[in-house]
Amino acid sequence: MANLAMDAVGARLPPVQNTTESQATLAQRMAMRQTPDAHFFANYLQTYAAQQSQTALASAEAWHTTETASNSVCPAVLDQLLGDVHRAYAARRGVSETEQAQYAQILQRAYAGSGMTDPVGFLQTLTAAELAVVQRNHCLAQAIVPAGLSREGAANLLLPEGWRLDLDHNDLIEVGTARLIQFPPLDAPETFTNAWLVSTQDMDDMEISSYGLRLFIGMHTLTEQPQRLLPADQLETYQILVERLLAMLESLRDQLPVAQYQRDKAFFSHLQAQLRMA
Repeated sequence: MANLAMDAVGARLPPVQNTTESQATLAQRMAMRQTPDAHFFANYLQTYAAQQSQTALASAEAWHTTETASNSVCPAVLDQLLGDVHRAYAARRGVSETEQAQYAQILQRAYAGSGMTDPVGFLQTLTAAELAVVQRNHCLAQAIVPAGLSREGAANLLLPEGWRLDLDHNDLIEVGTARLIQFPPLDAPETFTNAWLVSTQDMDDMEISSYGLRLFIGMHTLTEQPQRLLPADQLETYQILVERLLAMLESLRDQLPVAQYQRDKAFFSHLQAQLRMA
């Protein structure tokens, strides 16, 4: 990929984490996404190159000892390359380590070339079997037809789970032809993201996503192509949203099960308190 600044060639570096990711639980990172920063692709290529060097050494040793060397990517390296969010989703979806290793190799080719500059064009160079590997890793219901994809939809197929690009800034992320809600928005202020992490730290990814959906609905038009009603990059937006949700909760109190009311009241009150301290 053009304009990638490489450090020491062959260094085995862990996947780059943005500030908020390093503070998040696995469940939180499974429920939210981040935009890869300037170092993401360089670090991926370095880690992959180091793995290839180790594989070549193992192959040479195997030749001398008449043993068969494995050309697969070892689990520890897959953890570094794809990240624990992708690996967790792969385990949940039943994606084999062989399929994950094949996907990792496809990403290496994309990042080393022009795959992220022209993701549709890159996907068109893949064989049907390789497209099936990408489909499997992203748990897509339909076969991938590159010519029918937007640039955003194609680019996100070339990012492991946990990483996303929102090129049109509508918080509805295209992954292939699938469209996924993104909350918090990728351009939300760090003060809100940190408050969100504190408030959801004891939840599983499904519960986090459920609360995220309610805030997403309050922030967007409910149309085929959602548009933001409030700016995503301002803390005041989230303070307004939480205040509105708490008011709505009170108006519906008599219609809700007591346990649901208490649970939602506690969550949004805690988030409100965190936002006031931000």
